[in-house]
Amino acid sequence: MTELDIRSRSAELTALTVRHTPDSGGTDCHTVSVTQGATSGRGAALHVTADNTASTAVIVRGGGALLRLYNAAGTQRLSVAADGTVTVTGSLTVSGALTAASQSVSGNLTVTGTLGVSGAATLSSTLGVTGAATLNGALTVAGTATLNGAVTVAGYTTLAGAQANSDFVVFGSLSALGPVATLGAKNGLTGVKLCGQKETAGAPTTGTWDTGDVVLDSAGVWHRCLTGGTPGTWS
Repeated sequence: MTELDIRSRSAELTALTVRHTPDSGGTDCHTVSVTQGATSGRGAALHVTADNTASTAVIVRGGGALLRLYNAAGTQRLSVAADGTVTVTGSLTVSGALTAASQSVSGNLTVTGTLGVSGAATLSSTLGVTGAATLNGALTVAGTATLNGAVTVAGYTTLAGAQANSDFVVFGSLSALGPVATLGAKNGLTGVKLCGQKETAGAPTTGTWDTGDVVLDSAGVWHRCLTGGTPGTWS
């Protein structure tokens, strides 16, 4: 049952126009307010359908935030700013391709299709990518990143915790914030565990080391830990 039905058959006329010009502004001043009462069905408070394939179902224009979504508790979960910046407070799941010039996600980001980022990407939580990911800007990962597809980064890359199960290509600088960066392991070979550079010449004489740790001394000579210990046996 429809309680209100407004139609216009003219291609040049608008079926309904609502204009609100309040005398004074306020935080609860809305031009249109839609509230749906409790129901056992799956209806929506607002349902918009555009049958014409050349039409846009919803057009939003504003000087402030274009869109804000809240949960039942009143917590903001998603917002779209006037400059196109999308901010997601919870997890974001994308089944198709995702292209973002400016996006902030404070929860988990899961992309099952293609991920394309033309600006800087900063992730404070978990990143899971099963397809190819191409980043033309900087990549900063503060949490755990598990990459099952190829990753190509053209900018500066900073990783606090990352695991790549496929190709990881960086055309800019790569900074691993962890104590050990393991590189290699191609064709069944063992990866090289790079632990850093000493300020003095010779193998380490202090500290606890694991078998396979590799250290570069101040003279440019590489040393590999043959037997772990304190300080262990070095080549």
